[in-house]
Amino acid sequence: MKKTILIAGLCCLAGFIIMVVLLIISRGDGAMFNSKDARYEQREYECREKTDEIYILSSSDSIKLLSGDVDKVKITYWERPGKHEYDLNESGGKLSLTRKDLKNINWGIYIGYQDTSIVVTVPKDFNGALDLNASSGSIEAKNTNAEYLTTNNSSGSVRVSNINSQNAVHCKNTSGSIRFENLTATDVTAQNNSGSIKMEDVNANGILSAENTSGSIHLTDVVATKDITCKNNSGSINFDRVTTDGSVNAANTSGGVHFESLKAGGNITLKATSGSVKGSIIGKESDYSILSKTTTGGNNLTDSRNGSKELNVNTTSGSIKINFEDF
Repeated sequence: MKKTILIAGLCCLAGFIIMVVLLIISRGDGAMFNSKDARYEQREYECREKTDEIYILSSSDSIKLLSGDVDKVKITYWERPGKHEYDLNESGGKLSLTRKDLKNINWGIYIGYQDTSIVVTVPKDFNGALDLNASSGSIEAKNTNAEYLTTNNSSGSVRVSNINSQNAVHCKNTSGSIRFENLTATDVTAQNNSGSIKMEDVNANGILSAENTSGSIHLTDVVATKDITCKNNSGSINFDRVTTDGSVNAANTSGGVHFESLKAGGNITLKATSGSVKGSIIGKESDYSILSKTTTGGNNLTDSRNGSKELNVNTTSGSIKINFEDF
């Protein structure tokens, strides 16, 4: 008898746990488990006039923006009748799409998946402003020109590739990676709380900034005309073939600062609280007035005040090893 009661109790507990897990997956919307109410309806819209600005505000739907063989901006998105819908507005050259959740909850036993990404296709000669926002879903923008590009995401990856912007590119994320590839803009900035930041083949005709709380920062084949700034709390900072006409400032709290073929027209400041500072700088050692200090670890630099530029290197727990490449 006791054994039967125990088995029944365990079954009830297992059922309760499954229900909670399904509720978490659905984010409180039980309709995604109901075969009748889980249906999605696709919407398509083509702009009536030339579009100079695009604004997207989603929640759990991913956003994909790309160029194609179209004359006007086209957008495809999905609605779930009675669960969520989108407000679409086109006026004065601006296209906006904003999601509204209706918060009706139904229960069922069906579990399904459907790609409900918002897909925006712009003409190949598009050169307007892009403002892409998502709460939980990835953001991808590629193969187009832009007046400026701004993305803001809470949970999900951000990827920007083959973009030529007349002005700034700014991407902000809370949880998920940020990746820039083959990007040209004036100022380039990336801010992340949890996840990596990677920039490859990036040209900034102004400043370049990468700030992270937890995750690595990696710059490869990056060129800037003004200052480059990288700050991290937990995770490595890596530079490979990074060049700037301005100064370089890299600071890390927990993790090293490592670089190869770093070239700067101005001062270089490298700091690591817990981690080493190692790498190579293009130029002569005599070009720099050097001030270096480490509390625990070796140091191959010799302090001097002879150069026209400053090289400041500081570590608390970690070694300093920097070589100079004089071509």
